Amino acid sequence: MKKKVFYLYALVCAMGVLTACGDDNKITPEPPTPPTPDPSVVIPVDQLVGTFKGNLGVTLFDNTTEMPQNVQALKATDDAIKLELKDFTFLTMNVGDIVLAHCTLTADGTTYKFSGKETLKLNIVGECPTTYSGTIDKGGNLALDIDVETSVPSPMTVKVKYTGKKLAGNESSDATIAKFEFANADGIVTGPASINAETGAITFNVSPMATEEQLSALTPTITLTSDKAQVTPASGVAQDFSNNKSVTYTVVAEDGTVKSYEAKAIKPETGTKTYDFESWTEVANPTNEDKPFYEPTGWCSSNTGVAFIEAMSLTNRISNVTQETTAPHSGTTAVKIETLDTQGADVFIAKIPKVTSGSLFLGTWMTNVSNTLKSTQMGIQYKQKPLAVSGYYKYAPGSTYYLSSVEKADEATVDATKTDKYMIAAVLYTTTEYKTDNSDCLTGVDIYTSDRIVAIGQLTGGSQSKWKEFNIALNYKQEYDPSKLYRFAIICSSSADGATFSGAPGSVLMIDDITIMNEKADSSN
Repeated sequence: MKKKVFYLYALVCAMGVLTACGDDNKITPEPPTPPTPDPSVVIPVDQLVGTFKGNLGVTLFDNTTEMPQNVQALKATDDAIKLELKDFTFLTMNVGDIVLAHCTLTADGTTYKFSGKETLKLNIVGECPTTYSGTIDKGGNLALDIDVETSVPSPMTVKVKYTGKKLAGNESSDATIAKFEFANADGIVTGPASINAETGAITFNVSPMATEEQLSALTPTITLTSDKAQVTPASGVAQDFSNNKSVTYTVVAEDGTVKSYEAKAIKPETGTKTYDFESWTEVANPTNEDKPFYEPTGWCSSNTGVAFIEAMSLTNRISNVTQETTAPHSGTTAVKIETLDTQGADVFIAKIPKVTSGSLFLGTWMTNVSNTLKSTQMGIQYKQKPLAVSGYYKYAPGSTYYLSSVEKADEATVDATKTDKYMIAAVLYTTTEYKTDNSDCLTGVDIYTSDRIVAIGQLTGGSQSKWKEFNIALNYKQEYDPSKLYRFAIICSSSADGATFSGAPGSVLMIDDITIMNEKADSSN
């Protein structure tokens, strides 16, 4: 069955129905309607309690996501157990503890059944009726089904299914990767991998001459410290490390302990770097797999945010950074960056802006519902001293300029005194650690204001009907120190004030042939 995930806002709301937020959000039994226990049957509750290791499946919009999960069964009364799923995480979101406080057991041979109804009192979505049923037997097998009904943003059912086996209690909790090696990768991988057991970061250096095709099929051999643990993806299976991608490895210990590792190839920058935008990469649309969009290889854009807005029918576009094949500066393709009218709406936990500026940048996107500007993780790992950025551009401002703000992005007023402008910027800043989730990156909130900025250059301007060369020299605010860690970002925006959701829908910035001039390459890697 084809997968069609509705949109992230709905997902956050839907997953919220599984969250126990403090005492107010714990599952509270309704007036019970469980079967009446037979007083002549003694339920061996003490023999049934313990920790169960198994697999949890969450079904949402006909799409099931499965993950390893431990469930704790505790004694509630002489004929009932309490079931707990601790620190439940789904799609990188920690949704807390799931607790079924009182599951009354009835005997069916050596199997004990339970079922009931609960009401969850939740933030955002309010009260949600919940039903559950399951079985647990003397052999240590637990099966559990939970259905949660919610009406926000539309009526839907979140289905949770769990199966697990009771642990003996002496199983190993070791979920450690000891070695991450590559065979037959001479000339591509240039040294041993570095494994940070505390953060789960695995990095390995590759040759600056390694092609993206070579990096797309590297095969790691993974050694675990415990032969009772399992890793997914498995050792010896080729993975795609091209275009700055990371690969998540999940290790499940014998006792069900789960640890995630993020493996990533580090490719040093060397000399002058040119982006001709002739290579584009297909990116999965997070709201509809049948509508992918494209981004220049090695770059990121505002397209993911636009895709979410399109899923809410506030625009008919799935992207505002696209390929331009009509009269590029050179080659066959340039980049078209456009500001869109996205109407403006208040959708419970986020405000959809009236004006959505197009943005192309070096970095990554990680959706942040509470503050959309934080979704743009700007900056790539950089081991050289950039001096300047050059390239070619054209620009056509939209006809009507709207003034808005971060606090009320869904509201905007026409400002007839303003004409839209583009912005092209380059920023070099320090970081103390290259985090695998890129959470050390500056974002749309602070990329131009942070005290971590070492060098910055910005260019703004108006209408330009023909291709024109630009040159941006970086102004160093701090001394460059090659022993420190740096990230470097180039940002191209179709509305210079897009960070405050101000600009003119229809403004179009064309970009081609960007070149970074570095003082020297770091050849140590």
